[in-house]
Amino acid sequence: MGIGMVIWGSYGEVLATLQSPKCNVIDLVVAESFAALWAVIFAKEMGRLKIHFERDALQVVMALRQEGKNWCCFGKIINDIRIVLHSLQHWEVSHVRHETNEVAHRFAISVVDDVIHIKMPLRGF
Repeated sequence: MGIGMVIWGSYGEVLATLQSPKCNVIDLVVAESFAALWAVIFAKEMGRLKIHFERDALQVVMALRQEGKNWCCFGKIINDIRIVLHSLQHWEVSHVRHETNEVAHRFAISVVDDVIHIKMPLRGF
């Protein structure tokens, strides 16, 4: 079990994928929060300044939408996510059904080692 994520472009194309094994995370909301943190950091490092961030963990989405510091058990992670998000030009977060994130979930289940795939634009074609 681990983290799986997909960065989609404006036209629905896959720009990048990431898989990373994670262990010793017992709480599902904490695991989803860590995955969200990795996702925003990865998107920012890819140069994405405007992101629409989709999560199927409603608790994480609601925590990110709330103003002020978050002091719940996963609050420090939420606060770190907000720091990254607020450094972007534009961001929004929405809740989606679990089935919508099927590709990312399959990556998370099948992860063995850190794997990053980045689609590079073809030059001269």
